[in-house]
Amino acid sequence: MIDYHCHILPGLDDGCRDIAEAVEMAILLVDAGFTCVHCTPHCITGLFDYPNELIKNAVQDLQDVLNDAGIPLQLKVGMER
Repeated sequence: MIDYHCHILPGLDDGCRDIAEAVEMAILLVDAGFTCVHCTPHCITGLFDYPNELIKNAVQDLQDVLNDAGIPLQLKVGMER
């Protein structure tokens, strides 16, 4: 199953506060049957100004943590405008 809208990236917008909460969310998603998640932080000019590279790096950093922990969840880069 694929989640196309998820605020799992830690420290961005109103999503997960930190990496521990993001890992906890990832585990819940896997337990619910999800195998892929599109990470979609808010990108709103003047409120949440995130460069594309910052989002890409945040996704890769979290993916590395999940891989190291053996959590089988594939993350995709996205954003909510």
